Amino acid sequence: LGCRVIGARVRGKKHKHEGTNCDDWYETASLEDITFLVVSDGAGSKRFSRIGAQASCRAAAGYLVKAFAAALADSSSLREELRQDMSRPECMEACGVLAGLVQQSVIKAYEAVESACYQRVRDPAYQQVLGRALELTDLSSTLLVAAIVPLEKTAKEHLIITCQVGDGMIAALHTAGDFASSVKLMG
Repeated sequence: LGCRVIGARVRGKKHKHEGTNCDDWYETASLEDITFLVVSDGAGSKRFSRIGAQASCRAAAGYLVKAFAAALADSSSLREELRQDMSRPECMEACGVLAGLVQQSVIKAYEAVESACYQRVRDPAYQQVLGRALELTDLSSTLLVAAIVPLEKTAKEHLIITCQVGDGMIAALHTAGDFASSVKLMG
């Protein structure tokens, strides 16, 4: 069930030339037929952005699975409310609950990056590489989060909730639609 996900991360040309690491990361997760996608592009100008990218993606994806499971368990009517017309208050309230969880996943991601920094701040290896103490900004990266919730058992209609910090793009692709309307920007 859920969505078909294809993902890859590739070390860029500059990183290859300089012999440095790929600073990007992504995580996917699912809960029943719900799919979660989290992508982070580490800031190339920050020496340890790959650590922030990985920590943020893992934290956000893990949080989304647990939080959506709790929300669905707490409200047996949540899925049915999502299937209603979007003009209905019940539908908008249900969307708001899930949107709040997606936003909260970004906060959890930030907290994970803070934790990753604090775990390393006194490590002399990081100080030696930087010539100074490690700072939170040394782990800077973007973050893009998407939750895809099928609204029908046939999985033809989906609610897609997104949130992002920094640049990047989240888009939905309708493979059966006409070319002019096949891509929908989500952010």
